[in-house]
Amino acid sequence: MMRHAVRFLMLGLALACTGAAHAQAPATWLFASDVHFNPLDDPRLVDRLAAAPVEQWDAIFAESVRPLSPHGQDTNAALLHLALAQMRAAVPDPAVVVIPGDFLVHAFHGRWTTAASDRSDAAFEAFADKTVAYLAVEFNAAYPRAQFVIALGNNDSTCGDYAAMPRSAFLAHFAQSWAPLVDRDGRAPDFVREFAVDGDYVADVPGGTRIVAVNSNPWSPVASDACDPGGTAATDGIAWFERAVAASPAGARTWAVMHIPPGFDAYSSLRANLPIPFYRPELEARVRAVRAADGKPLGLIVAGHLHNDGFRIVDRTPLMLVPSISPIHANNPAFFAVRIDAKTGAIADYHAFALDENGDTPAGAPPADFAPEYGFDSSYGVHGFTYASLEQLEAAIHDDQATRALQAAHYVAGSTAGAIDARTWHAYWCSNIAMDAEAFATCSATP
Repeated sequence: MMRHAVRFLMLGLALACTGAAHAQAPATWLFASDVHFNPLDDPRLVDRLAAAPVEQWDAIFAESVRPLSPHGQDTNAALLHLALAQMRAAVPDPAVVVIPGDFLVHAFHGRWTTAASDRSDAAFEAFADKTVAYLAVEFNAAYPRAQFVIALGNNDSTCGDYAAMPRSAFLAHFAQSWAPLVDRDGRAPDFVREFAVDGDYVADVPGGTRIVAVNSNPWSPVASDACDPGGTAATDGIAWFERAVAASPAGARTWAVMHIPPGFDAYSSLRANLPIPFYRPELEARVRAVRAADGKPLGLIVAGHLHNDGFRIVDRTPLMLVPSISPIHANNPAFFAVRIDAKTGAIADYHAFALDENGDTPAGAPPADFAPEYGFDSSYGVHGFTYASLEQLEAAIHDDQATRALQAAHYVAGSTAGAIDARTWHAYWCSNIAMDAEAFATCSATP
């Protein structure tokens, strides 16, 4: 874990020197997503974990000899603990930690029924609640002073993937577990009440930015109403989002944090040979129409879900796609150290850190760790994660093969199992800017 300590130190010095040039030093925040924690990775421990309070889980996990989760698997305890330690090394004291969803392992219920002795729904729901609480305990131990901004992911449900659970016991337990982190210093006073309804809430974070965290999962065309008898989660959620953004004070810096982003799924669209949207079209239109009270576009949208490091331009709003900790899609695990401009509240720059899982660690080699991967400004020759910079980067990806290759490598955090290649790059490029089916189809047909 120490072999990249010098690199972390040098990065910290560089950030400090950059900040010294400003009247107010910029803050560094941590962005991580799609943890997809799998507490069932070592089946021998499952029944003991189910019987124990979460405060004893670390001691139980310490008995496991399971290696770090490789490509193709979700995050086990070993990878979670390594990631948290490396986050602490890279970003020791962030004012804010942003996690845009998917805390729980894929196919959680199916894995539970295979591994547990008590396969009842009640036992599974209790274990899911414990898993959510355990993650809150672990993140709070790593960052006891930071304010957390979280979003609900499509796998964060005991009802199934993409299944909304409004006003459920699961959401109430989730809210209670994370309230000490999200409502740090009383900055999200309605979190417990609002999150327990449908996963939405508003938070004011250090520096003067207002965060509207919304559950975007019911907006998906594949969302299920299995645990939403009224079938209103999607329409209720978009109406809440519109009201929450409109209620931001005039001139306020307003960001949206959500799990599933607007726009189109390039990977699925290529496989199906037709545009596959992330949202139902009528809801996509309403998301794009949302503006702050002063008529300006949202300052930023932060999303996860894709497990990849990327961006989008939603009309004039920059959208940041935060990479995953889970390597299940053969991407390398990664997170961002994000530098916030003290004057504007915008992202001045960010540095990505990634865990190289491209090959087996040789016997006797030091433990793997997350190493600095790249800096946004220095890699792409831009200044800040802004609408103007993303327009410049989008043009460079189209016109310059070297920039295209660089962005393709960053997209999977340096994994050799890259998704973007000479055949697919144009569809991914279009997905950065085309926000409706006609625009995506037209762009895809035009090299």
